[in-house]
Amino acid sequence: VAGDIILDADGADVIFKDGGTSFLEIDKDGNNARIKNPISDGDVLIQGNDGGSIITALTLDMSAAGAATFNGSVGIGTTPSHVLHVDASSTSTLVTIHNTNGSSSDCRGLDVETSTTGTTVQRWLNAGSELGRFTASGDFLVGCTAFPSASVKGLAIRDNGSNGKFI
Repeated sequence: VAGDIILDADGADVIFKDGGTSFLEIDKDGNNARIKNPISDGDVLIQGNDGGSIITALTLDMSAAGAATFNGSVGIGTTPSHVLHVDASSTSTLVTIHNTNGSSSDCRGLDVETSTTGTTVQRWLNAGSELGRFTASGDFLVGCTAFPSASVKGLAIRDNGSNGKFI
């Protein structure tokens, strides 16, 4: 067939079946195009060819309310160089993490866990300059990257000069 294949169903639905069982539906919902798997708890997979091997790039798990699982790194506004890489030119908040379950005393907004044997677990940077870090031993350093001696541990706060307080 030369040209395009056009499916024009006045009922607004295109239904794919296998042996009489619907497994994919594409329809018009108001002004929206909708793609769905009508099989109860049936996932939606986005697959492609990666160097000759078929891979699943994204799984939408319908048994878990559509939880998205990416096979590799995720970039928002950029090609990712990390597992999750968010890059934007914005004067407003870049990322907000909000836990709306305020009824529990065990309610947490953010848990950061790193499985590492390295010395630096978490770092905060501004324009590439380190502002603070947590170490694997639980020390918290602000304005410096190390304690002045191995015998000093806990909390280190240093101003822009060489003065500092070590607790």
